[in-house]
Amino acid sequence: MVDAVIRDIEIVADKIGMENVIMENVICRGKGDNMMKSVIDPIVFSEIVRRTGCGFLLDTAHAQMTSICLGLNVKEYISQLPVSSLKELHITGIQKDENGRLRDSMPMTKDDWELASWVLRKIENAEFSKPWVVAMEYGGVGPAFEWRSEENVLAEQVPEFYKMVKLNQH
Repeated sequence: MVDAVIRDIEIVADKIGMENVIMENVICRGKGDNMMKSVIDPIVFSEIVRRTGCGFLLDTAHAQMTSICLGLNVKEYISQLPVSSLKELHITGIQKDENGRLRDSMPMTKDDWELASWVLRKIENAEFSKPWVVAMEYGGVGPAFEWRSEENVLAEQVPEFYKMVKLNQH
């Protein structure tokens, strides 16, 4: 599987250059999720990034959900990912839906803010590479996301996010 993923990445890299390829950690939501375990294994994921030389996009919500699925501590899980190749950081909240299943692109909770702050401190302390962009992913456009794009959430959380990122910049 690793070799197949690497071949796919190399096909893309041949067209646009490896420096423009970034691999994002995916979500495992738990029982019934159609996810190959090797794709969410941080050791396998890191091996693919190391062998290809592509960048890494850390999505904190994806990491939270996957670590819950695997029964791991989220900070330990993230620390096993290829954080030395970090190019982008996406921060968003996770919450349970009406069926108890976790989903992302939700308003930030206390735990989400704490995790985001921890990641930013790791970047500031040079334990993780400094990404070229840090983005807050809340809501979105179209029917799949517009119901969770409330103005009051944006008005409250975007300034907090900005302040957090700004404080952790050097």
